[in-house]
Order: sequence, then structure tokens, then C-alpha cells
Amino acid sequence: MLLDSQSWSWFPVIASLIGGGAMGALISEWFRRRHGRTHPIPLIELVNRNPLLYELRGIKMIRIDGSQAGVGEVTNIRHYQLLLRNTSHIHLRDAEIQIDFKSAEDIVPWVSRPAKSKTALHQQDPATVETPWAKSFRWKIPQFPHGDSVEFGFQVINPSSEDFDYEPSLYSAHNVMIKRTKVDPETEGSGFSERLLAHVTVLAVLLGAVGVIISVRSIHGLEKLLSEKQQASASLDRREIEKTVVQSEHRLRLSSQARHFLDQWSYTYRVRNEGNRAAWFAWKDANGSVLLEMALLAPGQDAVREMILSDSPALVESEILFGAKSEGLRSRLQVYGPAGISQVPKKE
Repeated sequence: MLLDSQSWSWFPVIASLIGGGAMGALISEWFRRRHGRTHPIPLIELVNRNPLLYELRGIKMIRIDGSQAGVGEVTNIRHYQLLLRNTSHIHLRDAEIQIDFKSAEDIVPWVSRPAKSKTALHQQDPATVETPWAKSFRWKIPQFPHGDSVEFGFQVINPSSEDFDYEPSLYSAHNVMIKRTKVDPETEGSGFSERLLAHVTVLAVLLGAVGVIISVRSIHGLEKLLSEKQQASASLDRREIEKTVVQSEHRLRLSSQARHFLDQWSYTYRVRNEGNRAAWFAWKDANGSVLLEMALLAPGQDAVREMILSDSPALVESEILFGAKSEGLRSRLQVYGPAGISQVPKKE
């Protein structure tokens, strides 16, 4: 009943453990899934046009090669401006981007520095490509943190066909891939995930702090409760009497114990020979019922008997006969036994 009357003390502990544990597990699982899935980052096509059809319409263009040994008329030119933006939450280091093009008379590339990291890109030898791709360009990006962006520009002179196209790919970027698009995700509210992450983090910190405060207070109360319960249990569920009888060279330690066990009582009677000589003994209660049969104990030897009864314990009178067989020494003592047999009168 002591525990039942204060069982509310368990509630804060259980609530804080369940709340804190569930929130921690939820956040851990959210981060695990977030970092385990593939993150597409956009390559945004800002410009894809032929200036001869617009700004330079009606103008004839002549292209001089590097040696100035010859000239060629430019009948078709396309200008591409691409923007690569890291919208993932992964800080890319030494990632490489390769852009493959179909056949053209010439392709002139240029690349900017990243907007945030400002680390210049290093042009690399491209990987081998197969038809329909004819020419490739490849760069290494030393530092490309979340939210950074870099621009690529290409002038394609006299492409070989009207279906001229390009194909981007990303290397050495764990769980990150390129996705071609014509829409900048920044204009589509890309800050939602950051706001959600901030809100979840703040909520987790607040719940964790509340859980810690409740747990500390509750554990202190729980320790006090358990201490009180143990003290009460010790006084109610276990009773014990010990006595040492000494006569001449004989010394016996007697103990009787009553212990509550599963709605029953366990009675234990023990005799230990603490003397230097072997000793006979016999132990009975006041009604003559045998508590321990007559036996011979060597020095340091024990004799034990245990009974399990439904009767609750009470103090009863008993007598022990001990010593050598010819001596027959006697001693009376009170022990714990089943209620109703030779109970010791209570003092008024």
C-alpha cells in the first residue's frame, strides 16, 4: 500500500523517458533517412539561345581561327549559361562535374568561381564518352558547401545537327546527383526544410530540458520512496532472533527467522557449533514439537531446518538440550513460530 499511495511518483519518470526517448528516436531516424537517401542538386539552364536569331539578326559573322590562317562563316551559334546549386545538406569536397556535348565545329567553355567558397575550379581530363556524345569538359570543385553555386558558360559554334544537346554528370559526390532543370529552386521556397529542421531541433532541446528536470526531481523522490519501502518491508516481512548458549566448553549459536514469501511464511531454524568440541543437541518448542532433530555437530558445523506455513509468526517459547549425551544441558529461549502455539504473553 505504501507504493500504491505514491505511485504518481513514477509518472514523471515514465513520461520523461518515453517522451525524450521517442523524440530522440524520431530525430535520429529522420536524420538517418535524410543522409541515407540520394540528394538531387539542380543544374539550372539559365540561357539556351541563338543570338543570330535575336540580338545579331541580319548580321553576318566571320570566325578567325587561332593561327589567323583562315576564316569561316558562323551560320549557327548557341549560347548556354548553366548554374549548378548545392541544395543538399552535404558539403561536397573535391566533387567533379563533367558535361558532355554532341558534335559541333567548336565549343568554347568558361566557368566562374563558386559564390560562397570562392575556390577556383580545376579543369580535368574528361572521361571517355561514347556516341552520340563527341566532346566533354570536366572540372574539380574543391569546396562546394550547402547553398553554394557556380556558373558554367558554353559557346557552341556551328553544331552538327538541330537536336544538339548536352548531358551533365557528377563524380566523387556521395549520395548526390545532378538533375537538369529550367527552374531555380530558390524561387520555389527552398527554405522550408531549413525552417522545419530548426523547429524540430528547438522542440527536441526543450523536451530534453524538461525531461532532464523532471527526471532529476523524480529520481530523488523515487529514491526516497524506495528507501522508505525497503525499511517498511524489512520490519514487516522479515523477523529474526539470535542467541548464543554457552556451557563449559560448549558454545552454540541459535537463530530463528520468519520471512514472508508469496502470501506464506518461511520459518528457518539454525544451530551452529561455535565451540571446540563436538556437541549433541535437540531443539523443541513448548508443545514438544521438534524444531530440529537430535544431531551431533562437529565444531563449525551447522544444522538447518526450513518450514513453509500459512500462519503468521509470533514469539513462542522453546527449549534446547545440548552438550555431551551424559551432560544433558538445557536452555530456554524465545523463537519465532506459527501464531497460536505457546505464544509469549505480551507485556501490558
